[in-house]
Amino acid sequence: PRAYYGVDYSTRNNTLVMFGGSADLGIDYLNETWTYTSAVGWINRTTSITPDERIGSSLVYDEINDKFILFGGSNSSYLLNDTWVYDLNTNTWTEMFPANTPLSRADQTMFYDRYHGQVILFGGYNDTNSLNDTWVYDYPANSWTFANTTIAPSERSYLRSTYISSSN
Repeated sequence: PRAYYGVDYSTRNNTLVMFGGSADLGIDYLNETWTYTSAVGWINRTTSITPDERIGSSLVYDEINDKFILFGGSNSSYLLNDTWVYDLNTNTWTEMFPANTPLSRADQTMFYDRYHGQVILFGGYNDTNSLNDTWVYDYPANSWTFANTTIAPSERSYLRSTYISSSN
């Protein structure tokens, strides 16, 4: 069984995309991209350029731009704070290099805010603590912005979130 992977669903292509994780619960880290559709089942989508192997990353589908956004996680040596974009239609990964990024972390939560056309990241953990910061990623601008909130949930990691667009 696979664990600690990033996954989200493309509403435009009716396809589940999964990246990374561990096949043996944390010993061997993976950098595989898999897709699932009910018509075809699972397909390993080998690409020439791919993010490093990792666990604890977040993957979210940006439905306006039809891209998957991957952030952070942990490889076998250190925490990551890289941002990658996966295009399901061309089966390509592109590393983004925004000027500012959240701190390196793993097991944060991310969701796509369709109403505002942005990715929202919250929490996770660094080498010593759980975090409670909030960041906003704008794919067309390739920019992460710290959301300086006056009230925030306490520090947390290993969490999940869901965005319900009818409840903006």
